[in-house]
Amino acid sequence: MTGPLARWLGPGIAALAILASSQGRAQDALLTSKADQTAADARHYNVEGQAYTLKMDDFRMLAATSLELDWSDNINEAEHGAESDFIVRPMGQATAWYPVTQNSLLSLNLSAGYSKYLDHDAYSSWYVGSGSGLAFDIDVGQFTFGAHDRMQYIQDAVTVSALAGTGLFAYFQNVAGVYGTWDLNDVVPSLGYDHENYIVSPSGFDAATRSTEDFFARASFRVYPRVTVGVESAAGLTTYQERVLNNNTDLSAGVFGDWKPNSALHVTARAGYVVYIYDAIGSQPEIPDQDATYLDLTVSDQVTDKIFASLSMGHELVLGIQANATDIWYVHPSVSWKVLHDVTLRATPFYEDGSQTLSALAGNSEENYDWYGADLGFTYTPRRNLNVSVDYRLTSRSSDLALRSYTQDQIGLTLTYSFQ
Repeated sequence: MTGPLARWLGPGIAALAILASSQGRAQDALLTSKADQTAADARHYNVEGQAYTLKMDDFRMLAATSLELDWSDNINEAEHGAESDFIVRPMGQATAWYPVTQNSLLSLNLSAGYSKYLDHDAYSSWYVGSGSGLAFDIDVGQFTFGAHDRMQYIQDAVTVSALAGTGLFAYFQNVAGVYGTWDLNDVVPSLGYDHENYIVSPSGFDAATRSTEDFFARASFRVYPRVTVGVESAAGLTTYQERVLNNNTDLSAGVFGDWKPNSALHVTARAGYVVYIYDAIGSQPEIPDQDATYLDLTVSDQVTDKIFASLSMGHELVLGIQANATDIWYVHPSVSWKVLHDVTLRATPFYEDGSQTLSALAGNSEENYDWYGADLGFTYTPRRNLNVSVDYRLTSRSSDLALRSYTQDQIGLTLTYSFQ
């Protein structure tokens, strides 16, 4: 999403979209308290003076629509026997704000559409975009409280690095929760709770359907005007609908740092430890717990007034789809360059090195894989409410198991129009 609507949504909604798209990363729950506060600040900041389609007293709403035309040479992510198709994706978007009181804000963001595969209709599906949801934020003196319900329904298996050999994987994810922060100037403690429902289709992936209760706490300390450090901890309880993958309790704790030496450069770092404690399934033998160190270093820089670059790299242990957990090392750089007043170039390469022990339904084997590629494209904005984007996405996966490697090329054209 680019252009006027993206600018109106602001960085807070983007942060929520990233969290909502997580495949169940226990240590990512530690980010939720900070992300929710960032989102609340962004929503309050962006209400006044922004474009809108409808305004009634203090209520504002911006509506937009888009049409995406794609061609993929491997919709089934096959190592052999790849199938190609054209896909038509119409979508509608709506974002609304209503300040209930001077210190509280109710906000809604919804994007939904349909993916129509012209030659393989079995792949056609409705979808709800990441970041869709409802949020309510209220400030009471030094305290900020919030409640949210975020959701998405997506069928796009190529975005899940642990999967191969299918294009039909889809999931519905709903995360509802509350958070609170106490701003004591140089010390900011926060607490939060989320309930997640993660429902998978088609039937071949039912084993991954689950619910999770997440509890998390953070405390940040401003040690210098531009440096913040802190501690964080979280606990989660995951229950699966079927007894194929193991119910588990995850515990994590760590430290973080945030450095903003100037208005252009921003550096964040996190490090800690996470452990999954598994329950036995019936009379089956207990399986050993899994633990790992989680690491993340993220650097973003407004290099010039026309070039923005970022880099995120690290290590994590995440809940799996066909395995109890997947161990991932990742590198995710990105760069955007406004080459002309109305033309922006984008490049987002990615690389992940993963390992997982597949369940009995998926072969009961240890898999090591590399998942890499890039999103390349440009956006042309002939008018302030009209965007034209052309994108190319290369995704490649190599595995040490048979029939779990593939390469997919996809090229697309997207037209986005906001009513303002």
